[in-house]
Amino acid sequence: PAIAWLVLGHLPWQSVFVVAGALGFLWLAWWLVRYKDPEKNPRLSPEELQYIRSDTPAAQMHVPWSRLLLHKQTWAYVVGTMMTSPVWWFFLFWIPGFFHDKEHVNIKHMLAPMVIIYGMADLGSIGGGALSSWFLRSGWSLNAARKVAMLICALVVTPVFFTSHVHNVYLASILVGMACAGHQGFSANLFTMASDTMPMGVVGSLVGLGGLVASGISIFVSVGVGWLLHETHNSYWLIFAIASSAYLIALLLIHLINPQWQPAHDDFTEAGKPPDTSSGLVSS
Repeated sequence: PAIAWLVLGHLPWQSVFVVAGALGFLWLAWWLVRYKDPEKNPRLSPEELQYIRSDTPAAQMHVPWSRLLLHKQTWAYVVGTMMTSPVWWFFLFWIPGFFHDKEHVNIKHMLAPMVIIYGMADLGSIGGGALSSWFLRSGWSLNAARKVAMLICALVVTPVFFTSHVHNVYLASILVGMACAGHQGFSANLFTMASDTMPMGVVGSLVGLGGLVASGISIFVSVGVGWLLHETHNSYWLIFAIASSAYLIALLLIHLINPQWQPAHDDFTEAGKPPDTSSGLVSS
C-alpha cells in the first residue's frame, strides 16, 4: 500500500504494477548474491550447520488424491480451507471497493486503511501460531491447544459483521483488520493440522489438494459477491455476516470430522495398497 500511495502521487495508476514488479527483480538480485547452500555459507556456524543436517528430509511419496480422500484428516483440512479461503480473498479483492463505495475513499488515500489492515493481519499470523504453542508449553493436549487457539481466532473475526454499519473509515479498517488477523491466526493452525495429522511425505499433497479446492470455490464466491452487490445496490451487510460466521462454522465442522486431532493411521509407504477402512469408508 505504501508503494502504491507513493507512485500514485506522481505517476499514472498503471505504473504501480511496473514499480512493484521491478522491486521484485531487485529482491531477486539481492537473493542471488546472498543465498548460498548451507555447506558454502560463511555466516553459518558449525553448530548451525550440524543442526540443519540433523533434519532428515522426508521420503518422497507419490500418493494419489483418491488415497488421501479415504482419511478424515484430509476432509478436516480441506473443509477448513474451503470454508475460510474465500473469505480471505474477499478481504483482499473487495475491501478497497467497499471503502470507495461506502466511505468514499479515493484510491490515492487508501494508504492508512490498508496499512492498518495488513499490519493487523501480520500480527495475527504470528500470534495465532504463538498462542497454540504457548498452550502446548502450558501442558495442554495438542487437540485442545490447536482448537482453542482456532476458536479465539474465529471469535476475533466475528466483529467484522458490523463493518457495513459503521461510518468511519478507520473504525471499519480496524474491524476488517481484526478479521484478517483472525484469519491468519486460524490459517496458521489449519496449516499445522496438515503436519500434525499426516506423515511428512504427504503434507505437500494434502495442502495442494486443499488449495485447489479452496481456490476453485473462491472463484465462484467472488463471482457471487459481484452478483450480490449488483442485485442489492452495493449492500455489504450479508457478505460481512457470512464472513463473520464462516470461521466458527469451519471449526465446528473440523471438530465433528476429527474430534481428537487424531493423526492418520497410515504411513502411505505402499501407495498402491489401500489402507484399512474396516471402521468405515473414511479411516482414522
